[in-house]
Amino acid sequence: MRYLAFIMLLVVGLTSTLSLSCRRCPTGIDIRERECEFVFIPHDTPPRVKHRVEPYYPWLARVLGIEGSVLLHMFIDEHGRVSIACVAQPLHPLLDGESLKAARRTRFYPARRNGEPIGVWVAYPMRFDLEE
Repeated sequence: MRYLAFIMLLVVGLTSTLSLSCRRCPTGIDIRERECEFVFIPHDTPPRVKHRVEPYYPWLARVLGIEGSVLLHMFIDEHGRVSIACVAQPLHPLLDGESLKAARRTRFYPARRNGEPIGVWVAYPMRFDLEE
């Protein structure tokens, strides 16, 4: 019984420390203070996913039963790269940071206006599901 209480105390302590100390996620983007200037940019064709990178689901988040979606606001440039990514609706610091890392590596076919590739803002959900 003491062992179980110790493990629970350790898990609670780790998650509390993570949520208090994780002001900056591993990608270097400040997910609590920085806000993206999500502006609609007119386009004829929206961007499409070329190569989706699934976010890593940390073991601790799975053990704690944390699941749901992180909504990102991303600027996809004219080359189909994510040049800016911000957390619009956070879920948990562990998962927010992993979402940003995966978004940075995801590639798109760029949006187009008058046949020319352009950069646009998109809202992009990253799902974390315990069943998968």
